[in-house]
Amino acid sequence: MSGTYLAVKVPILGDGDRVVGVVSVGVDISVINETLNAMQNRVILSVIVIAMLLWVVAAESMSYILAGDSKSKKKADGEEQTFPAQLIRMLVFLVFSAYNLSSTFLPVYVLRNSELFHGELRNLAASLPLTVNIFALGIMSLFCAGLVRRAGMRRIMIWGAAFALCGNLLLLLIPHYFAIFLGLLLDGIGEGLIMNALYVILTYIRNEEDRRNGFSIYNAAYLSGVNFGMLGGSLLAVAFGQLTDL
Repeated sequence: MSGTYLAVKVPILGDGDRVVGVVSVGVDISVINETLNAMQNRVILSVIVIAMLLWVVAAESMSYILAGDSKSKKKADGEEQTFPAQLIRMLVFLVFSAYNLSSTFLPVYVLRNSELFHGELRNLAASLPLTVNIFALGIMSLFCAGLVRRAGMRRIMIWGAAFALCGNLLLLLIPHYFAIFLGLLLDGIGEGLIMNALYVILTYIRNEEDRRNGFSIYNAAYLSGVNFGMLGGSLLAVAFGQLTDL
């Protein structure tokens, strides 16, 4: 054998824990260097993700504070502001953050619980619940406007939260393929109701300037929520071991 090795002396214990021998156990330094480099890369990536996560949180916090200052200024000047910019931004940010929080490791989680199927059929079965989730999310846009008019925003938000909660509880408590399928379907319906209802309610704003401001706030909060959810999900994937080492 050739190479540079790092070794330690390991005692061999006999009866009565008496040392009866010593053996040298070593490993090639290149193997240790590769392990240390991999650990270093994981630490650096984690620091970068945390820094980006803090940047998103700081940006949203500053936007929320500035919106509050603008509202206070208008109130002091005697102007009436009926558009709840802070509330809309916070709701949109929280909804999209929650939805994208699990998107980083959800495909791996579904695939790991698709043991009922084998070969290429397993890959197809693993993608089906996610496809149904996105389909349910989109199909809600066809009915949400009418539901908001008939039931009101408060009921739609409650129904959407209930559907999403039931779906996520199924994912958490019953790690079985068909339970995951049903959970993602319910989650898609709930998240679809909430996301589309928030967008529909902006179209009811009569003031044109407030309506444009509302759509701008929605788009900005949506992008921040997606980024926050994806970054936070990547940290959760490491914490819960939902890595792509299948």
